[in-house]
Order: sequence, then structure tokens, then C-alpha cells
Amino acid sequence: MLAMTYRMRATQGQETGDVASQQHDEPLNITSNSGAPAALQSSNLIRTYAITAALKTTFLKAHNDGRSIVSPSASNMRKLTWDDALEKLATGYSKQCTFAHNPNRAHSRFYVGENIFLSTRRPFNLRYANGSVWAWEGEKKDYTFSNGACTPGKMCGHYTQNVWADTFKVGCGASLCSQIKVEKKIYRDATILICNYGPGGNIRGRQPYKVGPACSQCAKGDTCQKKLCTNPIRSAAKPASK
Repeated sequence: MLAMTYRMRATQGQETGDVASQQHDEPLNITSNSGAPAALQSSNLIRTYAITAALKTTFLKAHNDGRSIVSPSASNMRKLTWDDALEKLATGYSKQCTFAHNPNRAHSRFYVGENIFLSTRRPFNLRYANGSVWAWEGEKKDYTFSNGACTPGKMCGHYTQNVWADTFKVGCGASLCSQIKVEKKIYRDATILICNYGPGGNIRGRQPYKVGPACSQCAKGDTCQKKLCTNPIRSAAKPASK
């Protein structure tokens, strides 16, 4: 079996900077939250992956499962549903084959957050989709809710975006690149996955959610599904026309 490597990286909302990346001697997976112009395309692009209905379901289930098991429990955690505009933004940015935050992400409805996951020599499939989200979820062990801090030298920004209560939309896209440069290292045959979130989280000075019994502080008109605040009207609303 070939040795593989992974890395992760994240931003923290509109007001914060990058969180330092960390490398492990395992399959290369990198993550982050941001966006960029879909029109640009890298010469290193090999192909862009189609996000099938099954992949969307997998991404959503992994995200929502993680949101439903936060500790301490969340009183206002919204259920995530898929957003085609966020998927398009993520797919366009993945074509740039760049492990960096997208300064040009935009959505007519809300501020957009982003997580990025970069891996080498891994097939992009349902297992990949599930594993990437749970890799972000794994940062939970390095996050202290009481003071909102990461363990020194560790990352937790991907986790806090995943469980940001106000977020209710997600869309992901992915591309295969012949090479992607991360700092001074070149990763070859690399898959870059982008997940965009609306509204984005990780706002400086705020905790990701309110503590209390599940769904006890949902918005008016919401119902509770598997400990998540659900509102079909909110989920189905279309972005305002430009």
C-alpha cells in the first residue's frame, strides 16, 4: 500500500485569519473555509468531479450527524440543506487547484464560509465525502467550548464551522489536480474538496451555538428533527435576484 499524507487548514469567519496547518503521516487531507472566482482554471486541473445526488446525501448526513451530537448540547442548532449556488461556487474554486482561501466568494443571500480538504491518491467517492467531513469533526477534541479556544498548536476552525448553529446551507465541489503547492511542498495527483457554508460561521468573539436542551431555542416556525432546528420554508427560500 502506498504511503499517503494529509493536511488541514481553515479560516475563521469574516474577521479572522488563517489557522496554521498541520501535517500527519496519513493520507493527505487538507481543509479550510473560504471562496474564489469560478472563471479561473488552473493548468494543473485534470478533471472536476460531478457531485451526484448520493454524494450530496452523504455530505449532508455527515454534517448533520455531527451537528446533532455536539457537547455540550445545542439549543439552536439548525439542520443543513443543500445549496446549488454554494456548490457552484465551491466547484469553480476547486478548478484553481489552489490550497488557499478564496477572497472572492459571494452569495446573494448571505456571507459564505468555507472548509477545504486536500488529499493525495484517494478515490473521490461516498467514503471520501463522509471521511472528509468527519476529519473536520475530529477537531472537536482540540476545541474548548467554554472559552472558544483551540488547543495550542492545533486546529479547530473546521469543526466550529461545521457546528455553527446559524448556518443552514452547504454546497461542496471537488477537482483532481496534477499538483497543488502547499507552502514549500508539492502534492501530486491531489484531490481538492471545497465545502461552502451559508451563512458562514467562525465569527470572532462568538461561540458556535447556544447551550441548552436540543431544539429548546429554535426560531419561531421551526420543528425539531433529530435534535436539529428544521424549517422547510427557510431551507427552500431562493436567493434574491441581483
